[in-house]
Amino acid sequence: MGKLRAAQYACSLLGHALQRHGASPELQKQIRQLEGHLSLGRKLLRLGNSADALESAKRAVHLSDVVLRFCITVSHLNRALYFACDNVLWAGKSGLAPRVDQEKWAQRSFRFSTMVPQDICSFLVETSQLLGGPVSPAASHFATLRASHKGTHNTVTFDPIGTISSPSS
Repeated sequence: MGKLRAAQYACSLLGHALQRHGASPELQKQIRQLEGHLSLGRKLLRLGNSADALESAKRAVHLSDVVLRFCITVSHLNRALYFACDNVLWAGKSGLAPRVDQEKWAQRSFRFSTMVPQDICSFLVETSQLLGGPVSPAASHFATLRASHKGTHNTVTFDPIGTISSPSS
């Protein structure tokens, strides 16, 4: 997908340069059409992201660790809902579904893009650990990765034997 985006942006840049330097209108038109086709191709490929996220959630349901199963499944379902809202929004903008309320669906898409189920999952792992409940090394590792991915400075980390440490300790 990254190569398509790069090609699309290269066409945009080339079109702008051709326009500045007085290239023929026919060549400019062809470059704009190519850019449009690349954009449409990218959008069509994005339609499959919801299905992929749902399939990932279905696979995650079978994980043996309860906390990890919950965290990863919720994360994949959140992605699926974001992509579903994004697809409806795209259908409205493209004219395929002209009755779509653009503002409402944009807000829904934004909500799912900003929801961070991983934060909830990290909290569950931390709480389970603090209460003395069993937390598998995999779930602990997941919580640590999520916290470090966000770049927080108050990252609580777990080691597999169940002790808790933080940078201030």
